This record gives sequence, C-alpha cells and structure tokens, in this order.
Amino acid sequence: MEVMEVKDDSLAKAVYFLSATESRSKLYRLLQYGSKFTKWTLIQLWDLDTSDSTLIHTKPSENESTQKLLSNELKKQVAADWKRRAITSLGRAELVFGDARRFFRFLQFLEMADIYRHVREPLRAVRVLRRLRIVCFFFFYLTENYVVLCTRVLGVSSREPLMRRLRRGCNGFWLLSILLALPLDHMMHRGTMLSTAKKLLELPVAFVGLSGLRVSEGLFSALGLVSAQIGVYSRWVDVMTKFQKQHLMRLAATPDVI
Repeated sequence: MEVMEVKDDSLAKAVYFLSATESRSKLYRLLQYGSKFTKWTLIQLWDLDTSDSTLIHTKPSENESTQKLLSNELKKQVAADWKRRAITSLGRAELVFGDARRFFRFLQFLEMADIYRHVREPLRAVRVLRRLRIVCFFFFYLTENYVVLCTRVLGVSSREPLMRRLRRGCNGFWLLSILLALPLDHMMHRGTMLSTAKKLLELPVAFVGLSGLRVSEGLFSALGLVSAQIGVYSRWVDVMTKFQKQHLMRLAATPDVI
C-alpha cells in the first residue's frame, strides 16, 4: 500500500509538471538538444563520412578470396546502413521536438502584448528594461510564428534568403532579451546562480544563430544541452514548490474521518 502511494505521488508530480505548456516546452528543448548532441557523438564515434559508402574494389586471384571479400564488404555495408538509420532517426527526433516547441509558442506574442500592458514597476529603470525585454519576446514570437507558417504550412523552403534573415532576426531578439535579463535579475534580486549560468550558456548559442558563424556542432549542441538541463531542473523545482503548497492546502481542507 505504501509503495502504491509513492508511485501515485510520483505520477501526480509528473502529471502536474507536464500540465503546463512551459514545462513541456523545456522538456522538448532538452530532448531536441539531447538528440542533436547524441547524433554528433555517434557520428564522431562511428567515424561516419563519405568514405563509409565507398567500397574497396580489388581483384583477387582466387574465387574463395573473392567471396570472402564480398562477404566482409556486405557485413560492413549492413553495419553502415544500420548506423546511418540511427543517425537519421536522431536527426528526425531533433526536428520533431524543435517543431513541437515552436507550435507550442504559436500566438504567444499576444500574451506578451498583454503582459506589456500590466508592467507596473516602481523603479523607472526596471520598468523600462522589463518592457524592452517583453518587446523583444513579442517580436521573437511573432517572427517565429511567421517563419513556421511559411515553411510548415505554405511550403516555403527554409533555405530561402528571407526565411534565413527572419530566423537570424529571431535569434537577435533572443540574444537581446538575454542581455536585458542579466541587469534585470540583479536589480530585482531574483536571479540564482543556475539561472545566470543558463543565460551565459545561451548567449553564444543565440549569437551563433544571429551571426550565422560556422562552429563545431558538438560545442553548439553541448551548450544547448546543458542549458536545457538547467532549464528543466529549475522549472521542476518551481513547479514542485507550487505542487507541495497545493498538496498541503488539500490536506488542510480534508476533514478527519473517524
């Protein structure tokens, strides 16, 4: 009975955590960058490149050696095909979870517009910085929604120059929002070491997306993965604090049964 209660409590926590869109978005980001980093790691581990698909053509003198060579080449080809399928699956998982995050954020720019109206900070500097950050998120979500609509619904190629410029613009708004968040956290005394570390890890990711610089995919995905892990952990702590408060309130409201 006690084991069942523990399982039910764990299930209730998981359901409560996943019931919020923000929680699912952070979890999907973790899965997205996890797939990306795993794909890069396996490519390096298996040394997959163009030479894997090239067969060595020789002309042995004996028929047995020819059959043995063909058999070995076939085994290598089967192994290479299995590895490529694994890499392809991880690449698809990365795209699926990335698209899921973008669809969850669809029309979220309207929420930013509503939040902007209700900023009532007594300090003028804090009020200005908060509104600027909200404006950054507004244009980030609006631009991202337009890109998703064009590429996923209207069939516009994601390699079109306009789509590339818009994606860079999204990363630019994201980068600016991170830079604004750092002084805001200090002025409002709300930042933790984990949240600051998360923002510092996201800075190079956003900058690379804005500038279009070519960097190591391993480094890029590792930064995103660590940042996503911190995001999920921080979100879990916040949600579980609310969960415990609600649980205590329910216990207090439940009458004793004799």
